[in-house]
Amino acid sequence: MLMAANKSGIATKKGLIFTAEIVDSPYVGEIHIGVYNTSQEAQVIEAGQKLVQFIHVPIYITEPEEIQQEEFYTESQMWGSRGGNGFGSSGSK
Repeated sequence: MLMAANKSGIATKKGLIFTAEIVDSPYVGEIHIGVYNTSQEAQVIEAGQKLVQFIHVPIYITEPEEIQQEEFYTESQMWGSRGGNGFGSSGSK
């Protein structure tokens, strides 16, 4: 499954948000997005401009395993780091 998310800089600076969030895993066609302008100004979308980001969400059918909070904390520290620059810091192209 793919889950779409607004690019924070596009949403906060241009007022553009998209209108669909989920692409089911068996879908194999082109992906289209609906874009809604929440601002009072006309917006221009340039070719190649990033509007949304897609997150691949694997679907696993598993048995849950209980772990202690300390083990979870230790493991979660190795999941990666994005940095701290905030809205729009990853660029629009």
